[in-house]
Amino acid sequence: MLETSGVPCVHMMELDNRLGAYCVGFSQQQAGAEAARHLLGRGRRRLAYMAAQLDPRVLQRGAGFRQVLEDAGLFDPELQVSTPQSSSIGLGGELFARLLEQHPDVDGVFFCNDDLAQGAALEALRLGVAIPERVSLVGFNDLPGSAHMVPRLTSIRTPREEVGQRAAQVLLGLLDGVTQHSQVDLGFELMVRESS
Repeated sequence: MLETSGVPCVHMMELDNRLGAYCVGFSQQQAGAEAARHLLGRGRRRLAYMAAQLDPRVLQRGAGFRQVLEDAGLFDPELQVSTPQSSSIGLGGELFARLLEQHPDVDGVFFCNDDLAQGAALEALRLGVAIPERVSLVGFNDLPGSAHMVPRLTSIRTPREEVGQRAAQVLLGLLDGVTQHSQVDLGFELMVRESS
């Protein structure tokens, strides 16, 4: 609706090829796929995706993760854990404990946000579950605390500050009538640490 209103609009943290959409971000789907490839590369085969808040970007990450697992013949819909609840450390611990209770053979988990992964790492410590020996964990966003977890959390780093700056530049350019690239892909980076 905004795109057809004539009011300049720039979407952040994603790419979208809809006609007239200006976006600054990266492919959420490719980020999810990268997490799956990383876990598979570590020899993990029973992989879960844990998601909260369920906004479109979270769903796109899950779709990328799922596609890689389907291509490898390893997708199990029972290992896809999702809730509309707000993402939090406490929720991550709760969902991780429940996942291991119901599916003790899970050996890798990709979390839609780092706070869920941080909660899972803390719950693993309480339960005596060795990370990454028993279960590998990969988070998303590379929040500052993730590099200081025990073990240090593998996470997909997103260029959030740069996205905001570039989106503002694109928007100001549009307001000034200057032609802008409609899709600005800033990419992401897998930060491999001890948890995987």
